[in-house]
Amino acid sequence: MKILVVDDAAYARKTLSRKITELGHEVIEAGNGKDAVLKSKAELPDIIFMDLVMPELDGVSATRLITQDTKGKVIICSAMSDKMNIIEAIEAGACDYLTKPFNELKLEEVLKKAKESLHTEFHGI
Repeated sequence: MKILVVDDAAYARKTLSRKITELGHEVIEAGNGKDAVLKSKAELPDIIFMDLVMPELDGVSATRLITQDTKGKVIICSAMSDKMNIIEAIEAGACDYLTKPFNELKLEEVLKKAKESLHTEFHGI
């Protein structure tokens, strides 16, 4: 699966990318929301892990734009875990929310759920 990891913090982006690569997936990276929108259109990732607070275009706005134009599933990956942020992200089109710092089991669970969702939609089940 092709996965886009979006985070303005290089360390967080590289850490998540490394874990996803270890799970056998292809990873593309973006350092802000604007770059994420461009890369999602060009690369057509299956899943996008999106930070919320970023320069140029925040994660909620980027999610809104991405989900209008592509079928990729957006999973918010942020340290901001209050209910209002989660609700806003889901309303913008995100399918799930992973709180940073994340643990590997939760990452695998979220990936599995997004993958199943893609499979179900593809086959019309």
